[in-house]
Amino acid sequence: MGPQVEDRLRKRSTVRDQRRLRGLFRESTSSLAPVHAGSAGQQLFHAPKQFRHSAVITCHGTRPGRFTAPVTLFSVSLVLGLLTPYDYVRAWEKFVLISTGLAVGLLLFRLPSVASWGTRELRPVSLVLGGVPLSLAVFFFFANDWNQPAEKLLVLEPVRSWLASWQPVLPLPRFHPNVAAGVLAMMVPLQVAAVGGASGLWWGSTRASSLAKTALLAASGAALLVSGLRGAWLALAGATGLWFMWRWAQRGPTRKRSGIRLAVVAFCVFGAALTWALMPSLTAIAMSRADRLLVWQHSWELAWDYFFTGLGLGNFAMAYSSYALLVHVPHTTHAHNLFLDIWLEQGLLGLIGFCWLAAVALLTGLSRHSRDSQPNAGQFRWHDAAFISLTVALLHGLIDDVMYGYEGVGSAFLFVPIGLLARDERKVERGAVRSTWRHGLLMWGFAVTFLVAAVWAPPVRSLYRANLGALLQTRAELSRYQWPRWPVQDALRRAKPEELTSAIGHYQSALSDNLGNAVANRRLGQIELSLGDYGAARDHLSRAHRAAPRHLAARQLYGESLAVTGDRELAVELWRSLALEEDQLEIRRQWYRSISEHERAERIDDAMSLRRMPGG
Repeated sequence: MGPQVEDRLRKRSTVRDQRRLRGLFRESTSSLAPVHAGSAGQQLFHAPKQFRHSAVITCHGTRPGRFTAPVTLFSVSLVLGLLTPYDYVRAWEKFVLISTGLAVGLLLFRLPSVASWGTRELRPVSLVLGGVPLSLAVFFFFANDWNQPAEKLLVLEPVRSWLASWQPVLPLPRFHPNVAAGVLAMMVPLQVAAVGGASGLWWGSTRASSLAKTALLAASGAALLVSGLRGAWLALAGATGLWFMWRWAQRGPTRKRSGIRLAVVAFCVFGAALTWALMPSLTAIAMSRADRLLVWQHSWELAWDYFFTGLGLGNFAMAYSSYALLVHVPHTTHAHNLFLDIWLEQGLLGLIGFCWLAAVALLTGLSRHSRDSQPNAGQFRWHDAAFISLTVALLHGLIDDVMYGYEGVGSAFLFVPIGLLARDERKVERGAVRSTWRHGLLMWGFAVTFLVAAVWAPPVRSLYRANLGALLQTRAELSRYQWPRWPVQDALRRAKPEELTSAIGHYQSALSDNLGNAVANRRLGQIELSLGDYGAARDHLSRAHRAAPRHLAARQLYGESLAVTGDRELAVELWRSLALEEDQLEIRRQWYRSISEHERAERIDDAMSLRRMPGG
């Protein structure tokens, strides 16, 4: 037999083998199609041996109408937050971090449940969620400054001293302990699910693997403990308690279970409504020198200046000092509240988008235990841990912001539990997807119609124009202001009044729609005080105070306009209810002296002396 004949026979044999292999592969993969994620790993190894090295099982569908709409809204607000700031460098840095967080959430949503490497089964999601908290803990141990005293918990001081004694000097960036504790508290439930779920990450069910899992959890727990952040501990405990309560409620009779659900939902709605109603009334509590409450009050008031657009990503510090606290240097870097920070940096769209996304994710986690669905445990294996994780982030975000605050490093982890809650191992019918999209389109159409109708209302249009004026004023002033080149912001306003023309025009348009607009009146009054038009400033600040009598900055500015125009007693009456712990009045007195208006400086001095008297 010649060489050419042998080559032809070999090629025919190869083609027949390939066809046979493809048929076997179709049969093996068809048996995996309806399989849920819980048994997918076992079914994988029923496939022929020659296919195991290339098999990857995703086993999850998508529900576009459920998560896509809020993610899209949030993403649009993120882009707007990049377009509105006065400091684009800081905005870009924050944009990259938050975009990274969205990408991480999308990655965890799309990552395969089970894959294989040769003859070994791997679980990519478990690998990521088991290793990331360990990496954070190790980095925190090496990068944290353990020489700083534990002011909140002195019992941890010996442990921190011991860590400082052996800590090597490495060129690592400092990791703020609040960020470390907040992120670890959110990631620990996911790590528990990762190492305690199925047969393991890449190891088997042996004694060594059990010790390795215990070591992973111990490292993360130790880092969370020595951070000393009690808020993160309480958030983790509260979220876990809520989850256990909900699970317990599923075991009772239907009527009892429905009653408990209704009570929990009513409690949440009542708490949110009460918080919203009492937020403007926190002044009296803040005057007890509770710094965090004072920051929340100032941040709440500042957010209304930029109600629709926000002031831009990463641009909180100087706007807070200039227009809320009324000082000339940076004082506070973030609002210490996740929701306030999102509103301030991404505007109303960002706040609505994030709250919508969080609500959809939490409801998805709760529906996991619905009696109607009764899914396999493998279909939603991450939902319980992700529900606890997201609840930790939201609860902790009420009292501190480790996600958007502290340079925004934590925002890279914010969407991890949301991406896991979006994973759905069940097959989704096309009709259901089309129905979901129809409901989404109807909802978006209703929202757009409502928005267009609301814009035509004079109060809404006035608020929007005041928002634009505040945005233009912030850009004109804070993009140029540098201390000590300019001693206070008033000096810049006096030196370049023409750059405020557009902002003043928007304020006046806002007042033409609504004469009582608090934002436009206060901002105009502040500018007029700087330019020396004290009569007009007093009129505008009087209207701002009548519209928002508990507004801290409005009270201080109105009191100043009264003092410099000779009404000392009324000015003192307004100032007595303010903390003014940052020497705000002394800054104003020095300003009037610097522009040679000594009589007005003396009037401020007299009012300050009267305020310090007993009863002041």
